[in-house]
Amino acid sequence: MKKHIFKRFPAMILAFVLMICSIGPQDVCADETADVPSYTAAETKMGYKFGSLLGNKKNAVYCPYGLASALGMLSGGMEEGSAGYNEITKMLGAGSAAALGNNNRAYLEGAVYGTDNTSRSVSFLLVDQTNGGADGVIPTFREFAQNNYNATVRTADFRNDLQGEKEKIKQDVNTVTDGFIPDYVSSAKQDTDVDLMNVTYFKGKWKYTFDKKNTKKRKFTNVNGKTKKVKMMQKHLDEKIRYYQDKNFRAVMLPYSDKAEEGSEPDKVFMVVILPKNKKDTDCVKRWNKTSEAYKTKFIS
Repeated sequence: MKKHIFKRFPAMILAFVLMICSIGPQDVCADETADVPSYTAAETKMGYKFGSLLGNKKNAVYCPYGLASALGMLSGGMEEGSAGYNEITKMLGAGSAAALGNNNRAYLEGAVYGTDNTSRSVSFLLVDQTNGGADGVIPTFREFAQNNYNATVRTADFRNDLQGEKEKIKQDVNTVTDGFIPDYVSSAKQDTDVDLMNVTYFKGKWKYTFDKKNTKKRKFTNVNGKTKKVKMMQKHLDEKIRYYQDKNFRAVMLPYSDKAEEGSEPDKVFMVVILPKNKKDTDCVKRWNKTSEAYKTKFIS
């Protein structure tokens, strides 16, 4: 298993509002060599840390890549050498915002998911017009965000038209996710200065498909330890797939289709499902989040 697979879970969305006063110009177009492996490794470690902050919340879904993309884009508008700038670039394994931008662009350009799968990641950065001014967002930052992060950058009017802006955001999310998330509610408020959001969407076809006629109701144990019958997909896999367990957890890698255009070879894309080894264990998420980064990396590798 490769440790960068977590960025490829289906249909994830991450949004958060940053209360900052301005987006300043930076020299973010430097020609630096991209380092995608280091970028994805740093992104995965950051994802582990973020997951541990969630604790044992129910149905918490997040995308490490989306978070890395949003923060990397933000670094391009920060003062070089500032505390926030240094924290973001260090956390994402690069020496500058320019390096982060190059790494992200190289990752987006190099990712090939196959003809049966759809993947897209779009970032949005909305600056209230009281900060953006009559000329809007500084052109150098807009260019940086568009070229490196596939971003939409524009001024907004949160002060005077909050509901109108939230409706635009809802429609943007609906479009990027092909209608999968039609009713997203933005967390923007009237005093929001900047709204930074990443929408990551993945729709894939299983390499070894499940037959609908084999979907049957089986007992499912919820977080409270109670059982309920729910519909479950079923398949006996004769093919070789990756499975691993230790004294605490079990994991299986379910591959998505690797069908590709002639002459190309797509990345290997998987969904990793991690379960407690003890079927009666209902505290799996909490215990997983408490394990070290080294343990998680070794378990997934």
